[in-house]
Amino acid sequence: MADPRIAFPKTARFEGLFQNDKADNANYCNGQLIGTMRGVSAVAYKQAFGRCPTVAQIKAITAEDAFQVFKKLFWDPMRCSEIQDQDVANLVVDWGWGSGPITAIKKVQLVLIALGHPLVADGKIGTRTLQALNQHPAAELHQALYVAREAHFRAIAAANPAKGKFLRGWLTRLASFYYSAKTVATRQLKTPGAGVLVLVLVLGVAAVLALVFRAQLLASLHTLAA
Repeated sequence: MADPRIAFPKTARFEGLFQNDKADNANYCNGQLIGTMRGVSAVAYKQAFGRCPTVAQIKAITAEDAFQVFKKLFWDPMRCSEIQDQDVANLVVDWGWGSGPITAIKKVQLVLIALGHPLVADGKIGTRTLQALNQHPAAELHQALYVAREAHFRAIAAANPAKGKFLRGWLTRLASFYYSAKTVATRQLKTPGAGVLVLVLVLGVAAVLALVFRAQLLASLHTLAA
């Protein structure tokens, strides 16, 4: 099973020391700009400790403090210790760290649904979601999650130009979450949703994302017209 002590350094390596960027919503608590230290934002601090931090309290966060917040707010609620593949767990929990557990779990469930698993994208990681995460070939699943998270990042930047400046950093971060075993390209694609992964391998990520965005746009237009 996956280990949080292995996962945390991969998430923490891209978290600097103190920052209080006004464009980062997580830096605020009750409308006051506080900041983030070692990836622990003012929002996460309040969730972990039940109160808004002062700037001094945020600045005092240690690496071990950050790990404990990571485990309490993200790893444990997302049941990542029950995910068998460490690389899949690393990517899933980092998505939760960046986007919040509920959003991340919904995105993961949507990927699993696209790969043929009969789930509901409810943002709750229950037995069926865990079974799907553990039963699906790990390399294929990791690749699908990777592509979906890149699409998520690009959609955020496109929808909010103020956040566009973060896109390069987000994509650099994502690139570090490679699958450490054999890549999808060296494995036979046997699963119901493998066609999506074939498109990724043949057309490249950019082309597939363009198709994803087009489908999302058409779906949105259909919803508005209904």
